[in-house]
Amino acid sequence: MATIKDVASLAGVSTATVSRVINQTAWVEPVTRERVEKAMRDLNYRRNAAAIALAKRSGDMLGLLTGNLADPFFAHLARGVEDVSRKQQYRLMVCSGGHDEEMEKAGLDFLVKLPLTAAVTFNDVMAAGIMRILHQRGVQLPQQLSIVGFDDVVLARYLYPALTTMHYPVEQMARCAAQLAIQLYQGITPPPSSNHFNAELVIRDSVAPYFSR
Repeated sequence: MATIKDVASLAGVSTATVSRVINQTAWVEPVTRERVEKAMRDLNYRRNAAAIALAKRSGDMLGLLTGNLADPFFAHLARGVEDVSRKQQYRLMVCSGGHDEEMEKAGLDFLVKLPLTAAVTFNDVMAAGIMRILHQRGVQLPQQLSIVGFDDVVLARYLYPALTTMHYPVEQMARCAAQLAIQLYQGITPPPSSNHFNAELVIRDSVAPYFSR
């Protein structure tokens, strides 16, 4: 059975253009539309009626449900998806579900009193909050406590001391996920694949050699 990719190949257009012709969700040049429709007839292309109805409601739209965009991690993620949706001429709808993380100062004070030499945080924003509170408590960083973050947001290099953190390619990962979502929407079933993304430890000034407390 012919797929949307077959139609696009025969008509010499992108799968996104074929999708717009089929779903009538955006304007397509008459000559191009004619070419696509001819390719569909030649290939005897048929699309599921339910899928057509769903596509018309979505209007070539890619949806992204993400965490709080005030968090640099989610901002990077959204930018990667936006990059792909723009190039593929899809509209992007972003739904941001905020998360409220309250720093438990009493708990942090308790931990500082323990014989700890280092702390690895969930992300750089959390590390920044911990560093601020530790500065207020008179704890010297990294002489008394090393701090490691995660995400390598721009903020990390401007903290005092500059934050050691794990960097990983958020935008590249988001682009890959968005591309896959668009392919599935267009009826293209990509072959099974395994994508590997390498994280990198970025060593700055917030860590010191091990010492005993």
